Amino acid sequence: MTEPTPPPSARVTSAASGPVGLTAVGIVVVSLGACLVAGLIDTFLGDGVSWIFGAVFILVSMYTAAQARYADRWVAVINAPLVFVATLLITSLVGPGEGSLTGKVLDVGTALAEKAPLLWVGTGAALLIVVLRQIRHR
Repeated sequence: MTEPTPPPSARVTSAASGPVGLTAVGIVVVSLGACLVAGLIDTFLGDGVSWIFGAVFILVSMYTAAQARYADRWVAVINAPLVFVATLLITSLVGPGEGSLTGKVLDVGTALAEKAPLLWVGTGAALLIVVLRQIRHR
């Protein structure tokens, strides 16, 4: 004997509650917030951003790509390098150290060159996850 199916009004579906996942704004907030916290911790505990920021950047890039709504999936890929640069700029400006604004901006350029592999890995991981999600969705 099978159980009767509930009436359509009693069923809960994801379509009725809307798309599930991070919106474009959610992707930006989660990634920028996590990376800023990690970057500031790194900056105040050591000499600039290092492995704490790198690990958090890669993990949050992967997380936002995996949790983004399907319609907003490409925002996770585009967002990763923007968050990377924003975090480096903010940590350079508010971090300890002396120097002019020009010197701090040049420090950001140096950090971008030194930390480029982190940027590639984080952005590449987000791209890979988004492409795999798109293939799976078809």
